[in-house]
Amino acid sequence: SIKNEKSDPSSPSASSCGETGSGSDTQRPSTPSSVDRLNVNENMTASEITEACKVAGPVKDGNIPTSLLEDCPKPKRRAHLPKLSPSQLLPATPCVHVKNKQEAFSPQLLEWCLQRPITVIRGLPQVCDMDLSLYTTKSLVETHPNHPVEIRTQLEQSSDENWDPSLKEQVWYCTSSRSHTTISKYAEYLSTSYKQAKESHGPGFSVNPKL
Repeated sequence: SIKNEKSDPSSPSASSCGETGSGSDTQRPSTPSSVDRLNVNENMTASEITEACKVAGPVKDGNIPTSLLEDCPKPKRRAHLPKLSPSQLLPATPCVHVKNKQEAFSPQLLEWCLQRPITVIRGLPQVCDMDLSLYTTKSLVETHPNHPVEIRTQLEQSSDENWDPSLKEQVWYCTSSRSHTTISKYAEYLSTSYKQAKESHGPGFSVNPKL
């Protein structure tokens, strides 16, 4: 069974206070916390938070602040996390087989999927009269060979890091160069990649390898 845990959307609020010594007009400056430095709160929009993070930038050790908490320890690196078992890495996926349109559009199935975001639904194309062959690369090449396709190229790096193009510092913005091609040329790329992979891995190669 799969259990979903709901996190509390509320975020801690920041407060600051100043101390004034008796008989003195001088206030002692307080060291700004991560919340004060970032100047973010739970009422800000995504765009406002992004701009605030750009202003704050990476901290001295090169790590980007990602928490609203004042004293939040840095997350552990993948190498320092406990090893997971194969069953934990690949849990069983819930599967539902629908036999007609009534089952496919039933509120029970909707509630099932809401409770289990990752679910395999079998028989859906058949009961809804969906012709999946219309969406294959071969069909798209035959019907719209010159349809434009946008290509995004990103630097391959660890999921825990995001470096700028010069690899000098970690940044928030993910650099992605853009280019364009057509469906027919993309199909040629897929065919070439498949042939190269098959030649490299031998006769046992499959696009859907057994787990």
